[in-house]
Amino acid sequence: TWPRLKENSDGSDDRESPPAPFLCQIKLTHPGLPPPWPGRLISVFLRHSSEQTVRSYADPSSEKYRPLQEEIDTSHCQPIRDVGLPAAPHSGNDGPEDQLDPFEPVALLQTVPDLRSILGHWSTDQEGLLAQLLCPGQYGYGLEAPNVFYQGGQPSLIQNPHDPECQVCGAALRFLFQFGDIVPKVQLADAGVVYVYGCDDHPEVCRGFLDSH
Repeated sequence: TWPRLKENSDGSDDRESPPAPFLCQIKLTHPGLPPPWPGRLISVFLRHSSEQTVRSYADPSSEKYRPLQEEIDTSHCQPIRDVGLPAAPHSGNDGPEDQLDPFEPVALLQTVPDLRSILGHWSTDQEGLLAQLLCPGQYGYGLEAPNVFYQGGQPSLIQNPHDPECQVCGAALRFLFQFGDIVPKVQLADAGVVYVYGCDDHPEVCRGFLDSH
């Protein structure tokens, strides 16, 4: 069922509202995510509000993909290696200024085995080379949350924590992934980032939040 822009209090779709535009689909692959999350397909639909519409599927299939009506830029993120990055969240304006996000090139060079030596075959500036590999055309050495896709670990927050709860059992939701303004032809907000969380006991229940600067 294509979700509507407005939902009823019980979570069902409001048939009188227009369908929510499709935003992206993510297959969870991070080794740090426990069952039942590995391999699940998470679909995110854009709503111009703080909370986004999210659907979770146990078995990905072609029937759950929206057919393309036109040719679009299909560029996407390619992981260098699946690694368990340290759970060190960036705490927005309240955290230390020198705290690094796990996806920062300098942090990856410290935590991913052999990465520095591998890049050293191509450049003495491993940090700068890694920044360009992860985000081509990015100026400087650092990567910011609105420019990346990141799953597992802890969220890299640009605003206050979300503290989402399951709508079925009331338990705190697990952080699954986040992404910024990386979807072709879609601008989320002013340097926007979408954060998606899910319930370990009720994996069909996921919630997404859109923050911006």
